[in-house]
Amino acid sequence: MWIAWWAASAPLIAVQPAEPWDSVDRAVQPFLENQVAKLPFTFRWGGTNSRELLAGWKETTEVKEVDAQRTKVTMKFTDPATQFEARAEAVIYRDFPAAEWVLWFRNDSAKPSPLLEEVNALDLQLPTSAETEPVLEVNYNRGTNVKGENLPGADEFQPAQVSLRPGDRCRFVPYGGRPSDKVLPFFRLDSIGGKSGLFWGIGWTGEWAATFARDGAGTTSLSAGIRQMKASLQPGEEIRTPSILAMAWRGKDPDDGHNQFRRLLLEHFTPRINGKPVVPPISAGVHGVIPFEKTTETNLLECLANISAHNLPVDNFWVDAGWYTCPPEPSGWDKTTGSWTPDPVRFPNGLRPVAEAAKRQGLDFLLWFEPERVMPKTWLADNHPEWLLEPADFLPERKYQKDSNFRLLDFGNPAALAWAKEYFSKFVRDQGVTIFRMDSNLHTILYWQNQEPPDRVGMRETRHVMGLYDFWDSIVSENPGLKLDICSGTGSRIDFEVMRRAMILTRADGAWWKPVADQAKTLGHAPWTPHTGIGTVSDAPYDFRSGLGAIFGANFNYLSKNELDWDRWKELLAQVKDLREVYCGDFYPLTGWSLAEEDMAAWQYSRPDLGKAVVQVFRRSKAEPPSEGYRVQPRGLEPKAMYTVTDADKPSVPSRMSGEELMKGGLVVSFSQKPQSAFLILQKDSAGSGTDKKRN
Repeated sequence: MWIAWWAASAPLIAVQPAEPWDSVDRAVQPFLENQVAKLPFTFRWGGTNSRELLAGWKETTEVKEVDAQRTKVTMKFTDPATQFEARAEAVIYRDFPAAEWVLWFRNDSAKPSPLLEEVNALDLQLPTSAETEPVLEVNYNRGTNVKGENLPGADEFQPAQVSLRPGDRCRFVPYGGRPSDKVLPFFRLDSIGGKSGLFWGIGWTGEWAATFARDGAGTTSLSAGIRQMKASLQPGEEIRTPSILAMAWRGKDPDDGHNQFRRLLLEHFTPRINGKPVVPPISAGVHGVIPFEKTTETNLLECLANISAHNLPVDNFWVDAGWYTCPPEPSGWDKTTGSWTPDPVRFPNGLRPVAEAAKRQGLDFLLWFEPERVMPKTWLADNHPEWLLEPADFLPERKYQKDSNFRLLDFGNPAALAWAKEYFSKFVRDQGVTIFRMDSNLHTILYWQNQEPPDRVGMRETRHVMGLYDFWDSIVSENPGLKLDICSGTGSRIDFEVMRRAMILTRADGAWWKPVADQAKTLGHAPWTPHTGIGTVSDAPYDFRSGLGAIFGANFNYLSKNELDWDRWKELLAQVKDLREVYCGDFYPLTGWSLAEEDMAAWQYSRPDLGKAVVQVFRRSKAEPPSEGYRVQPRGLEPKAMYTVTDADKPSVPSRMSGEELMKGGLVVSFSQKPQSAFLILQKDSAGSGTDKKRN
């Protein structure tokens, strides 16, 4: 099936569908052919497995062409005795060998339903042979809040791998209820030799679980879903599960598969404005020099006036926490979340004057919020304590939250959710916010599970996550053009349900703006997502380039009176803007992942459709490349095409080489000091390619 679709769809990348064992055919075929017993999900209802139940339930199937690239299949199963409904919604993609699906459950009876438990939105067996496939590899990446041995947070997004032999089993669960805390919800399962396999994603902004297992004969079982669910649904109640994304790949190199996955996410799991994927902004962040609690209408307007006067090439003006009434001391910003009104002393006219000044310059206005966290003696705590959840306990590193009585605004509470949707949507309109940045510094699972009734286990989490999606969808629909930025202790809420709705403008809190840590984060994060990067507080080339990517925040001193500063910033940011579209393209790691100062770091971003690539090379403080220079070999170029290679530090002496020469012989980069970076731009000739162009 995939072979026919793939051949007809003019694929974006030269990666063919996988072999039968690791194709998504096995997952989607039952949706298309009503093979109930082989559907790629299971649940237990009233003590009986769904594969036994559904054969006796009334079934209807609807197939709808969403657009030229997507087919949606909806299968409804209804128990004739209780009218309990299980609904599977699958979207099958034609432009990629990929599919996604999600389950819904609804109780239409007048009584509470039997217990729903062991809900696996993914439950699939692949017929792998112990003889021909003795070892499979589960590839994944660590997530955020990884302590690290060298520098706290530096190990975030470190690649990892588990070998899966007959009889082996491995299980993954994020930490504390946030989907990318400690582990990213993306996996690559490779066949022997790494020549084909499956990419898996879990879309759930809560606590998921995923298991990979092989039996003694080698059959591989994949399962994933919400980690805990044992609940009776009330009359009229409807809930959903995590969603599952599957994509097959086959090729000479797993990096080609990763680029196919990046393209899938960019095309189908990126928020759109006017029908086009959102372009991450280059942001001017004021908090590189102005503390959260020290922002005022006066100094923010002065920053904007200076940005305008110097024609700084940025797209967004970024104001983070502390714009509301809060104690003036450092970290006072987090003492009053729960009262969401601008500080009347520092912002006597609200934030509208700042937003209007940004708008006049053609800039977005980003403003930070943390709607879920409620502190004592704030408006929400005083007026609606019934909307707040208390935790069962606090994780060791969060004991300070116990002393400060942190509470969670329950988005699963209909009244609380209705208030949040109305209040923040109106705030956005009234204050002129164009990017809504939503944080969450809580380990939510501790609040959801506190004294949860035994017949409602998992329901607080489920209803809260559904409330989050409703909140995000609602605030965007009511404010056309509004963009979302989801951070959650920065990158602890990375999953494809978030990514389809929002940008993630800061990928991790740990080791902020540390060059080597930033380099390692790019090498770990970029293979999985088309939008990554962080930015800088430094305009030194080595530091600045370490934070480059599709996401970039320039946190400079916009109150500076030094014209040389502004000239340097303008030049640096102009280059970022010129190449931003390349950073959304394909990614090739040219070195391995490492935090060692003795190691080199290098990578390449490419846009084959534009004939352009960027190669970045970093000589770290203790690295000793060969005296004749460090050789890097670009990838993914057209062998017969001619490329102009420009060194950003020596733009007046470009060289020209064929794609074949570049990929086989490589580029030699010389370094005169350490640390030091090299920044190379490769541009394919537009008039032609091959030897004819070379003779010209």
